Amino acid sequence: MAPIIFYDLVTRPGGPYWSPNTWKTRLSLLHKGVEFETREVTFTELRALAPRWGVKRAIAPSIELTDGTIISDSWKIAEWLEKTYPDRPSLFLPSSKTPVDGSSPEMQVARSYAVMFNAGYGDSDPGWATFFELVAKTLEQALGSEDREYYTSDAKLGVKDGWKKLTSADPTSLLERSKASVLALEAVLRVTPFLTGDAPGFVDYVAYGRYAMMANLDPKLTDEVWRERETPELREWIARIEARYASELKEALSRTQNV
Repeated sequence: MAPIIFYDLVTRPGGPYWSPNTWKTRLSLLHKGVEFETREVTFTELRALAPRWGVKRAIAPSIELTDGTIISDSWKIAEWLEKTYPDRPSLFLPSSKTPVDGSSPEMQVARSYAVMFNAGYGDSDPGWATFFELVAKTLEQALGSEDREYYTSDAKLGVKDGWKKLTSADPTSLLERSKASVLALEAVLRVTPFLTGDAPGFVDYVAYGRYAMMANLDPKLTDEVWRERETPELREWIARIEARYASELKEALSRTQNV
């Protein structure tokens, strides 16, 4: 049986996997031990898939099941994985025995935590975090000309003069806010190895996705926000996640570069 096809965004063919949302799904698939084949796509290639998928706008992450079914959005994919593979470690209660009772109070609390974190810290709204704003111009320069035009358009950003608004903030202020936004993560990681306890889960993958986006696009800036800190918690947390899936992530991590 052919494996699931996982659609992941790249800056250019063969370029780094930069999308924080697709990193969530890559790690979720690895967490569940699901066999998958990565199909890298640029913005242009992704948009061309919309007619075949029967949608107005194709998004990444998306997975294509063996029967041709398309599931899009990292949260919907996580819920599908949790429901489809209940005998494998839970994304929301990763330290619990399987299968986990989906209606239990513990699961309800864990899912609420994941929903809140994904909709907040994992969102591109600068009211929560500023990682995307910090690397927006770097990503623009890394894209091909056709992708760059789309990426900076009002159609993509959803608001008039969106690119101007996105890139008008003071870089120094953005950097300071980004540094402040990881303080809550450090506080949790002082008392537990992962954000979901003794084992990583979906919440960890949301936060790691933001880190991976920056690491792929601007390693120097990433060091300043995530690694060059007085306490080692974030560095060690990153290392633990990458070590857990070392062989599976080897190729993806090798694409991390200053583009």
